[in-house]
Amino acid sequence: GKLFFVARNDSGRDPSKYKDIIFMEGKKVTDKYDNVDFLRDINGKLAFIAYSDYTKTKKIVVYDGQELGKDYDTVVGGLYDIDSKLTYIAKKDDKEFFVFDGKEIGKKHSLGPYGYLHSPIMVDGKFGYEVTWGHPIFDGIEIGKEFVDVYGLIDVGEKLAYGARDE
Repeated sequence: GKLFFVARNDSGRDPSKYKDIIFMEGKKVTDKYDNVDFLRDINGKLAFIAYSDYTKTKKIVVYDGQELGKDYDTVVGGLYDIDSKLTYIAKKDDKEFFVFDGKEIGKKHSLGPYGYLHSPIMVDGKFGYEVTWGHPIFDGIEIGKEFVDVYGLIDVGEKLAYGARDE
């Protein structure tokens, strides 16, 4: 892997003047974005989340120098490498969903202030993920509804496995 890091030029104590500078292998890559987070090497390319505007309300994904997610209200959560493809969570019209390799995938969820999507996984070509305050989704279907709680989706020999609690 490559070494990526962010340095912040804080220009005093005024947050509106903060500027993040991204370095890769010791060389400056960009200083165009504010509040850079979740730096990842995905398939040999730099990916990160940053604010797209000075209002600090809309986050986008920058992947290999391209700005993604501009059509969404914002990008939430982190970045994931699923089968060497960029995967992230977007939000539009108060619904959250995954974007995998540039395409919306899975269900759209209204989660409220404390819910979130997490732990995406690809098993035998089928996409799955976990949902707080709900059951996981796998291949577009809510799974484990017979249990109180389902967690820890993993791939075991190209088959989905998970933990469950029934009381």
